[in-house]
Amino acid sequence: MGARVTYLIGAGASYGERGQKGVDYVKRGIPIVNEMVEGIEYVIANLSTIPLSNDKKAIISYMRELKQHCAEYPTIDTYAKMLYTTKRFKEYERLKRQLSVYFLLVQEPTRRDIRYDGFIASLIDEKTDRLPNINVLSWNYDAQFEMAFADYVPVRNGLTSITAYLNERNKVFNTNPFFHDDRFTLIKLNGTAFFEQTKSGTTLQFGNYRGDYWDTLPDNTKFEIFEDFLAHAEYENGPYELADTEALVVIGYSFPYVNRKVDKMLFEYMPKLRKVYIQDTHFFDVEERVMTIRDAVYTNPFPDDQIHCTDNCSQFLIPNELA
Repeated sequence: MGARVTYLIGAGASYGERGQKGVDYVKRGIPIVNEMVEGIEYVIANLSTIPLSNDKKAIISYMRELKQHCAEYPTIDTYAKMLYTTKRFKEYERLKRQLSVYFLLVQEPTRRDIRYDGFIASLIDEKTDRLPNINVLSWNYDAQFEMAFADYVPVRNGLTSITAYLNERNKVFNTNPFFHDDRFTLIKLNGTAFFEQTKSGTTLQFGNYRGDYWDTLPDNTKFEIFEDFLAHAEYENGPYELADTEALVVIGYSFPYVNRKVDKMLFEYMPKLRKVYIQDTHFFDVEERVMTIRDAVYTNPFPDDQIHCTDNCSQFLIPNELA
């Protein structure tokens, strides 16, 4: 039996806490797109406090170049699209490497969004160290969930142990020898940027980060991989991860136009969906997009009064279905 409750989270779920403008503006969580300059300044300041090797000097140079691109374009995505469209592939590959390093360095366990800790503490079974049988679908590259969960389990093999406990899968490296279809499942729809602590010290753990492999694929191939990823063990009513979902909890995700095909597919794989919870500071826009997808997918859609919205984002919403 698959999970009855599925979470769909976006950048707002890792927003964390903000302070005064400056290097420490992002006090907790991950900078969103329009805060990348502050995030890069934090990375540079952090690197500048330790003795610099040639590698660290190169990283700082990388980050300063990335910061300049952020200042010159509306978003870094705009700059990336310009490079790709104009076939400036060398610069495009350089930008991808810069972004990979940035995502890896901007997150620290002590600065993570503590709402993940509250969510885990509320739901974990202290006898088994297991979370309830729910799905969490994340569009985020960050490892906020993994870092928070690491405090609750005896981690022996770094990221490998954490991903096994979380029953984690993603579309780029779609294998997990420890996967169970009747447990809590964390599905990273993009990938993960992560540091891993090893016996020999802290090393870069690109693990299942999207990397060059994913970014070089044509869009139609990406979409096919998404389909295979989400329906790899399809039963009569859809893949076991989503097929039994009756309640969907959307946190900090705006259903952007660029993700429209995959978002529609997610709803299609939830034929039993009857209720949606939306937690967002701008939930009106999100509610409208949910209704649009619902009406496009279901011949007998659930009514509007089964969409419940809140702008209280102090803690992650836990629906009545999990009470």
